[in-house]
Amino acid sequence: MDYKKFLCPEGAEALRTFAASMPIAIENIKMDTDALNMVYQSVADELGYHSDNFGEMILLIKDAQEKAADAIMELPKGLTQTAQKIDDWCAKNPHVLGK
Repeated sequence: MDYKKFLCPEGAEALRTFAASMPIAIENIKMDTDALNMVYQSVADELGYHSDNFGEMILLIKDAQEKAADAIMELPKGLTQTAQKIDDWCAKNPHVLGK
């Protein structure tokens, strides 16, 4: 893969755009997990002996969602820092970019 094509202002902007989308994605996943839990709560009495198994699965999903959210929320900072490094490199190396 030719990484030089990413070492440009457009590549840096793509990283910033991706970084900005991460909190939105995390919030969407949280809302969907909450919606799944609400559906489970609304039908839990009708699941019979499977209710506990589904309840445990919902708790595992919620726990995984929270842990993933914490980890993923670190990503935007790193992506933004990398974008800045790309911008700095581009400013110092305009000859490589054909400028």
